[in-house]
Amino acid sequence: MILTIDRVVHQTAKAVLVSFGDDEEVWIPFSVIEPESLVNLEEATEIDVADWFVKKEGLECYED
Repeated sequence: MILTIDRVVHQTAKAVLVSFGDDEEVWIPFSVIEPESLVNLEEATEIDVADWFVKKEGLECYED
């Protein structure tokens, strides 16, 4: 699923912390992000994340 994000807050070796508005930040493991979404991640406004992860984390409301 393509998620619309506001910004990348922080990155580690294994995950990225993204912001969805002012009130929600979620850690997303790189292993569930499609490789093409990792290119220029710092500037991204959308990322392609595995469907099962989006559902598990309840992020469907941020689906593009």
